[in-house]
Amino acid sequence: MLADLLGVTLSPASVEALLKRTSTMLEAPYVQILEALDQSPVRGADETSWPRAGDSGWLSVSTSEQAALFQIAARRDREAAIALLGEQPTGTIVSDRYAVYLFIDDTQRQLCFAHVLRDFTAVAERDGAPGRLGRQLRDTLTGAFKILNQPGRDPSDLTALRADLADLRERLHNLLEQGSRCRDPKTRRFTAGLLEHEQALWTFTTTEGVPATNNAAERALRHAVLWRKQSYGTQTDHGDRLVERLLTIRETCRLQGHRMHEYLTTAITAGLHGQPIPAPTPP
Repeated sequence: MLADLLGVTLSPASVEALLKRTSTMLEAPYVQILEALDQSPVRGADETSWPRAGDSGWLSVSTSEQAALFQIAARRDREAAIALLGEQPTGTIVSDRYAVYLFIDDTQRQLCFAHVLRDFTAVAERDGAPGRLGRQLRDTLTGAFKILNQPGRDPSDLTALRADLADLRERLHNLLEQGSRCRDPKTRRFTAGLLEHEQALWTFTTTEGVPATNNAAERALRHAVLWRKQSYGTQTDHGDRLVERLLTIRETCRLQGHRMHEYLTTAITAGLHGQPIPAPTPP
């Protein structure tokens, strides 16, 4: 493209050198976004697979209203989750039920309603009593979604929200207790496990600003998933850092309504002239 439009020819080695230089310049903004997220009262967390030098790796994301940060790790484990969120994260973390997040206290967690609904739907597809229980669980949670999505609902009025959900919450609790006594071991383990962390299902009814789902983090991963399909992942540690930083800058700019190209142009120009690189997040 550069040769056809501008008469400029760049070798692959030159492109690689430019990428490394850009990655180095974006290190400071990346750290600034990480620090801003650590102070956020609500964060979402999610992950997806990421090919890395022929092996299976993982790409994780942490999101807030105005920033997002990506991280590539070899394993989808607690160590990677701690690196992303901190060993003792503050605020509330919205996530799925994956065990790597169990180091976070239930009082600081919100289990994604959408993920739980998928689990209930899977149980509903089983035969016999487990299937009947699953359909009751699914229908109860669907009723909660209808209340959440009522037109004109004030999301800051948590008192009204708790009152409207009270009956469904009690019904869900009774169904989970029923499932924990189920003869089917798979259904019994699932419902007993969810019952153990039931408090984390309802954090959005007690803490303002906490969503019931982790949709924001899932949306943040969509562009990364498309890039993964086109690029086949990364091959080196340098490639990991470049992908982390570019995805982080892109999603943070999108959340703030800024153009990524404009920010990169400003940041790289500042870096080339030895000037401070502007922060990608509000002061």
